[in-house]
Amino acid sequence: MSRGVLTLASGPERFQQWAGYLQKSISRFDPGCQLAVVTDVPDSPYLRGFDHVIDFDPARGEPYLQKLWLPEYSPFDETLFLDADCLVYRGLDHVWQSALAGPDVGVAARLVDKPYWCSDLALLPEEYLCSSYVEHNGGLMFWRRTGLASDTFAEARDVYANHYREFGLHLFGERPNDEPPLALVMSRRGLLGIQESRHTMRSLAGLVGQPRLRIGRGTAEFTVYEGEVVRPAVVHFTGPRARELHAIEIIALRLSLLGVPGPLADGLAPTVRAVRRRLTAR
Repeated sequence: MSRGVLTLASGPERFQQWAGYLQKSISRFDPGCQLAVVTDVPDSPYLRGFDHVIDFDPARGEPYLQKLWLPEYSPFDETLFLDADCLVYRGLDHVWQSALAGPDVGVAARLVDKPYWCSDLALLPEEYLCSSYVEHNGGLMFWRRTGLASDTFAEARDVYANHYREFGLHLFGERPNDEPPLALVMSRRGLLGIQESRHTMRSLAGLVGQPRLRIGRGTAEFTVYEGEVVRPAVVHFTGPRARELHAIEIIALRLSLLGVPGPLADGLAPTVRAVRRRLTAR
């Protein structure tokens, strides 16, 4: 069976840039991994390192809805999806083990009695009322090429397109988002996600204190809002401080790929970033 990592890079150029650095981080720490990208800029120089460059189909809708079509894009029998604004800090063996131990659709998740993504559970039809609900960050998803996976994503697309407001699902800004429909459908189907998230993927959205991100050395450690210390293989750069941290880590990654020793690359990256910002501000 084929197995690989898929990402999505459509729209502004920064998404192709981010996808390119995600590819570089995976290739550095997991060099045998097959990589695919869905993009509307197939000739982008940032995407040359991918094994598969797949044309984005605008008929499938806006970017958030596109994420619910990803199983139809994937060239792999077993797919690990990572958002383009992720970076990998070590080999993905543990992530694959955690994903493959579960059902045919998985997300890095926790289970809750009342999900944040639904304004009022009374608005949900009876078939969607569950004893527990999946909450997840869409930065990591897993699926096998099976009927269950296809049906799950198709039902999530239907909820997104036809029932989003009716079901009281929260808007992200002013738009629907892929996470609530997929989480709702997974909850109804008893697909409870990848519960082991300390060492798989974590977002910086709930960051407490200063993270210890050292991509030159291949380590990531930080505390999240529950007070839990996590050491994930994949870091998803979302949250108030994420863009600046992402920029610094990209510089450290580039330096290390140029042959700068990991500790030195990690140490130099914040200074290089600060100098660049000063020069840009002039």
